[in-house]
Amino acid sequence: MNKIIPIIIFALLFGFGVYVYVFNEYGTQEENEHPTEEEPSPFVLLQNTMITAPGTDVSVRLVNGVGSYEIVPGSASQGVVRVLDDVFAIRKEGDRTDMAVILVSDSGGSGVFYYLALFNVVGGEVQKTSESFLGDRIVVEGIGVGELVHGPDAEYRLSVRTFVRKKAEPMASEPTVSNIRTFYVTNQVLEEVEVGKDDT
Repeated sequence: MNKIIPIIIFALLFGFGVYVYVFNEYGTQEENEHPTEEEPSPFVLLQNTMITAPGTDVSVRLVNGVGSYEIVPGSASQGVVRVLDDVFAIRKEGDRTDMAVILVSDSGGSGVFYYLALFNVVGGEVQKTSESFLGDRIVVEGIGVGELVHGPDAEYRLSVRTFVRKKAEPMASEPTVSNIRTFYVTNQVLEEVEVGKDDT
């Protein structure tokens, strides 16, 4: 009898240990049925939201990163705005999140206009705070974020890498000249500066 009691105690402790392990490893059935979903990235949020078309004050509903609007109210002429795929930069500082993207505007004429746009990201929503015209029918390679460690009062800088045409080249020519545009950001407002002014 005395030999059986330790065996029973061992079996009970072993069973309890297995239960604790399984519970910690896999959680309850309810937890597994309702896994925590991660919030979509700001760039994904932007793809399906309302923005103002660059260069205008017209509101545009984006669907999968593309939206259209009336160029003249009541007219059949339509402008198209799209978010350039996979070209963006995100900077987080405290509770604030800034996102820089490229918006492309086609108003139905010969031009296709590129803009650098800055958005405030808060509470699962994005709101445009500033924009700057980059060029007509250019190629945008990417956006970089740089911190400012000397002198300037701006919070940080954005560098936009583009390809443009040589002077006097026709617009039909392929952009082949590498170019970098630099912008300071202060209170979510863009200010273009000369490269020499950047003393990081």
